[in-house]
Amino acid sequence: MRTLAMILALLCGLACARSEHVIPVSEEDFERDVLQSSMPTVVEFWAHGCMPCVKLARPLDKVAVEYQGRVAFRKLNAGWTARTRKLYNFQAVPTLIFYRNGREVARQVGAPEDDVHEGLVRFVEQGLGVPP
Repeated sequence: MRTLAMILALLCGLACARSEHVIPVSEEDFERDVLQSSMPTVVEFWAHGCMPCVKLARPLDKVAVEYQGRVAFRKLNAGWTARTRKLYNFQAVPTLIFYRNGREVARQVGAPEDDVHEGLVRFVEQGLGVPP
């Protein structure tokens, strides 16, 4: 059982790391790359071994392509430190936070239940202030 858990964690890490359009950001660069960014930014807080993170990876990458030039997409590995969770006030992964002008304007905890792509589009539109 322990071996299976390790394999799943490795696969999750590989799947989450494969995104071409959701760019990793570190705690050290977070303020510059997210909070001070002139472009609205979605940050995915994720962790190795998180199966909902795997479910979210490809649809989030696709949405990042659709909003390219309008919204930046970043990801921060929240599994690295408890400080990250406390600093950005979240308890579960994946958590998506939409930042605009350095402030949080929308939050999604977990992967959308039904159509993941459609749920992500609604989340981004909410962050942009587009009425439903």
